[in-house]
Amino acid sequence: MFNHLTDITRKARRILLLSAIGAISASWVGGTAFASAGPISATTNFDSGGGAEVAVGSFEGAGDARADARIRVELTDPMGYPHKGYLHFKLENGADQTVFIEVTNIDDSRMPADHRLFYTTDLEKLDWRKMEHEIGNGFLFTLPSDQVYISNYHAYPYRNIVRRVEELARHPNVATEVIGQSHEGRDMHAIRIAAPDLDRERALDYVILTRQHSGEVQGSWHMDGAIDFILDVIEDPARQFADDYVFHLIPAANPDGIFHGIHRLDAQGHNLNRQWHAESPVEIAAIKNYLRDNVREVHWGLDLHSSTNLPFNYPAVWYDERAVDEEALEIIEELVEAVNSFDTANATASDSRSRGFIYREFNAVMVTTEVSTYWPGQTAESLREEGRAFIHATTRTVATD
Repeated sequence: MFNHLTDITRKARRILLLSAIGAISASWVGGTAFASAGPISATTNFDSGGGAEVAVGSFEGAGDARADARIRVELTDPMGYPHKGYLHFKLENGADQTVFIEVTNIDDSRMPADHRLFYTTDLEKLDWRKMEHEIGNGFLFTLPSDQVYISNYHAYPYRNIVRRVEELARHPNVATEVIGQSHEGRDMHAIRIAAPDLDRERALDYVILTRQHSGEVQGSWHMDGAIDFILDVIEDPARQFADDYVFHLIPAANPDGIFHGIHRLDAQGHNLNRQWHAESPVEIAAIKNYLRDNVREVHWGLDLHSSTNLPFNYPAVWYDERAVDEEALEIIEELVEAVNSFDTANATASDSRSRGFIYREFNAVMVTTEVSTYWPGQTAESLREEGRAFIHATTRTVATD
């Protein structure tokens, strides 16, 4: 383990090295590479920024192609994730200028050449918009503002998760609490949702967590959709859940990895979804302690993930065959149908994963859901709809008089 972590540390240092391009000057800001050529600058030094070394230089076009600058993006991962999935950087001081963006090592990733990146000018609103042109061998893009965030997914920073928790805390049917701190001291939150007239003695517990693999941002959008569905049913005078549920949601299982823009591991090099057989790292310990203190009888569990595998090349649902019966398998089929980009399920028993912990500790089913990060039709709204469909598939609602 010591040698493994030492290797990870070396990799983390290497990501900070910025290769000079032409006469580009480079400097360091907050320990993260920051390059500039003229007024436009690029950085990953912000909450959830990462996954790339970005350099800004001059552009010499071919034919009619003209641009004010060339943005060279080299996909990286400080913890050595081989598929180099997560990407999030910011361009500044270039309003109305046209830049030529190229991903120099796209062949080292699973990112298809026809993928289109996303951008927003306001990370607080998360109003991601898809760029007009495919990545290909490079493309032109006119910067709409002096501050433009660019991501290959719909990035969802740690601070946005915290803000969502704070908003939900004001809802009458929601309770929130800090259940611990990450290795670097960031708060970890739990959200509890239940109907106001709940009979706790009869209620079943429903557990949902996401962002163990911090760069799998689709899970945050899924959780948003799940929460919306739950609250819609609770507040709907025409319907209600057929059973009493207490929903327990962990929206950021890996706060440090989210903040640092790491795709799969935490900032210490752990794959959190391989640590559930132990009482560490601290993030896993905090979640396990919360569940042991607050959960009694688990109806169902969801661990929301995504995969850099291309559409229809990976299971939509993973489950522990020790935990399921025929009824559970039927529900799993419904979950598979709810996923747009994958269409199979796979059974794997594993005590080191969250679903294994839920089986061992509560003799119940938790499944891991997966969607492709490169589904062409993926939008924030389509992800929320999938999250809503996950709850619909695993609960029953009835009309009220």
